[in-house]
Amino acid sequence: MNWRDAFVLAQKEGRSEWRQRSILGALLLYAVLTVFLIYFSFRHVEPILWSGLLWLALLFGSVDALSKGFLQEGRDRHFYYYTLIGPIEFLVAKLIYNIVLMLVLGLFTLLLFVLFLGFPVVDVLAFGCILIGGMICFTILFTFMSVLAARSGKSTTLVSILTLPIAIPLLAIIISSTQKTMLAHAFTEYVNDLLFLSALNILLLALAVILFKFTWQD
Repeated sequence: MNWRDAFVLAQKEGRSEWRQRSILGALLLYAVLTVFLIYFSFRHVEPILWSGLLWLALLFGSVDALSKGFLQEGRDRHFYYYTLIGPIEFLVAKLIYNIVLMLVLGLFTLLLFVLFLGFPVVDVLAFGCILIGGMICFTILFTFMSVLAARSGKSTTLVSILTLPIAIPLLAIIISSTQKTMLAHAFTEYVNDLLFLSALNILLLALAVILFKFTWQD
């Protein structure tokens, strides 16, 4: 594993996106429209509903952004990367770039929620940990599924179908954990949720690394 190659490729992806601003601009516009739609539909959102709406917005934003990551790269570019770096470095570079992109989306969406729908969270530290852990989970999941869809020559529809059985239970757990942060609980009560998110991130990353080697050589 060559971390330098991974970071160089991640920086290259970031500079390319900054010049075009295609994905980032679409994501930010999506976040604005989603929050405005929720605001004009509900006006006042109860705390228990606030967390669900936030994570639904983040989930669909993740699907829209990450499912296109590998599908936009042609076969020629894949062969070009194949001659330059190894599969692990390539996957790590994509994950670094996508995690940063998703954190930007998460923070921007959260800011809009706070401005228009309030901020009912009591335990900010636990909420921040759950937000970051959940976004990383979505990033690893959708990044790897987009690899499978791209290598099979299918559309983003396949990504949604493949991730649905995993994303729905994951979303339910994250929403439940987020709702706990709206009550005056001790931080120790979130330990199990945070350990679960950490373990799930490690498991998804391990599976992605193991299976990506086979898709890389295909």
